[in-house]
Amino acid sequence: MVKVNPAYTSQTCNACTHVARQSRESQVVFRCVACGHQDNADVNAAKNILAAGLAVIGRGDLAAGRSTKRQPPQRLRPETP
Repeated sequence: MVKVNPAYTSQTCNACTHVARQSRESQVVFRCVACGHQDNADVNAAKNILAAGLAVIGRGDLAAGRSTKRQPPQRLRPETP
């Protein structure tokens, strides 16, 4: 489980990331005033929360102050038998 700040997720367009209160036409309808993207308001917010959670996971363990997602070190010289 990943903690995601839900602020503005219901006012942010999942397609273009524009934030506007006016995009939330009603409790059900989301229509972006910038790009015209249209979706169910809850589905749009859920997509934003999912994207935010994936961004945190992709950066590794931020709570520990270090990334757990590390590439293996590159060898500068070929291994000798």
